[in-house]
Amino acid sequence: ESFGMIRSRFPLAKLFNPDGKVKTTRRGLISYGDTEIDLSLVEQVVSSCQTTAIASYLQKIASSNHQQNQTLLQVLNLINDLVDKEGLDALAPGQFHGGHTRPRLFEIGAACNRLRRAGAIQQ
Repeated sequence: ESFGMIRSRFPLAKLFNPDGKVKTTRRGLISYGDTEIDLSLVEQVVSSCQTTAIASYLQKIASSNHQQNQTLLQVLNLINDLVDKEGLDALAPGQFHGGHTRPRLFEIGAACNRLRRAGAIQQ
């Protein structure tokens, strides 16, 4: 059996803008502007430092200059390549707090799926 055609998803950077403060209150919970992103059921998120890094990835999507025709996976891979070259500090330039632990793309994708903003990801 097949689930049918899997359609690509395209993030709209302006809708990833948090419009407010971004805060990680505990492992698996991100306050992203006026939106709460609950990652508590994402099993591979094991520390608040991973949650902080995921929040920084979301902010990087908002500030990235990616093209509208780039898929979510392509955008995440671009950011991941930047992290490979420059380290986790590239996610939040000028903020040298050492509070990031690198998450996998799956967990970042899970956070994108939980960002409940109309139109943030288009198909």
